Amino acid sequence: MIDWPMLSAIGLGHFCLAVLAVNILHGIGVPEGTPTRVVKVLSLTFLATVSVGMALLVASRPWESWPVMARGYAIACILVGCVGLPATTLARLLRKQPPGVRGGVTGVDLTRSIPRDELIGPAKDSFWLRIPGNQAFRVELSDWEVEHPGLPEPLEGLRILHLTDLHLTRAYSDRFFEAMIEQAEGFEADLIAFTGDLIDDAALLDRVGPLLSRFRGRLGRFAILGNHDYRTDAEGAFDALRSAGFEVVEGRWSSIEADGTRLAIGGTSAPWGPLPERSAEPGAGFRFLLSHSPDTLPWASRIGVDLMLSGHTHGGQYRLPLFGPVLLPSRYSRRYDRGFFRRGPTLMYVSQGIAAQHPIRVNCPAEISRFTLRCAPRRSAGARPHSARESIVVRG
Repeated sequence: MIDWPMLSAIGLGHFCLAVLAVNILHGIGVPEGTPTRVVKVLSLTFLATVSVGMALLVASRPWESWPVMARGYAIACILVGCVGLPATTLARLLRKQPPGVRGGVTGVDLTRSIPRDELIGPAKDSFWLRIPGNQAFRVELSDWEVEHPGLPEPLEGLRILHLTDLHLTRAYSDRFFEAMIEQAEGFEADLIAFTGDLIDDAALLDRVGPLLSRFRGRLGRFAILGNHDYRTDAEGAFDALRSAGFEVVEGRWSSIEADGTRLAIGGTSAPWGPLPERSAEPGAGFRFLLSHSPDTLPWASRIGVDLMLSGHTHGGQYRLPLFGPVLLPSRYSRRYDRGFFRRGPTLMYVSQGIAAQHPIRVNCPAEISRFTLRCAPRRSAGARPHSARESIVVRG
């Protein structure tokens, strides 16, 4: 007789471990030249083999006669499914907004002003955009005021517009990308930041200039690449961003004079691209990092970055009620999904991005963000320094 409760507990835990493995695999950066499909096929084959093997054991043999390794894995699955999953879900639900962060989100449905068919491109996978419930044509305009204790007084009121994960692909029409940029243009900003994944189709590089050259920031426009840019055409993406008026700070530091104080701006798409050399960082009153992946937060904290903006995760793209995201390409799995996170002196924000290679979103619309920085009261000389421990907070 099949022990259905045991099989269910093992199956749930095995699913959680499989998700963890897939997320980490897609977050660590597969060696260049390794076909993505090969990695996916091998991963799915391994997971399916383990799943079938465990099911056969539960169905055909009593627990006492299981091989030691099989029993050990089964116990691990039960603990993960019955203890780990509820604990992490509860922790996610109990997240709180950080002190000094105010603002909110305005939702916009592009189909209210533009017919859906005009937003859909000619690619084969554009059929996803016709499925009811797909929120790919919704965008959340996030407008935040952030108090930061490390902000020099001359930078009080500095406004940063954050764009990420444009993913130029034929699944969406040109009108879709134009509409998204029009929404972003509604935010006035001093500095424009783009954090990678510009393209999924190199043939669309000529669209970058007309889209991104429309932005004006009195302190400049800065950009980095993402893993999809490296996969598609890194050199082409680099040139397109420069032609659109952006300074590409991929793997390096730059600095600007902003209202009488120096602002250091660094960029990285690690692990797919290089980290900026710490020794090359210009002396500055405030350090701002563009990082495609949020996984560089521990590194950023160690070198004293004040503010870090990231994308890459898309917020998970499909989020289940209560549970949150399932698949999220990060070596930390679902930890850095979206919103504000703090580690030591570094405050990070992870955006859900604009588009995606696979054009489907559920409970996770696109996002365009603006941050207005405010000076926060500084700690007294006798106050405790920033803890290296991490605090995690919701988007809002």
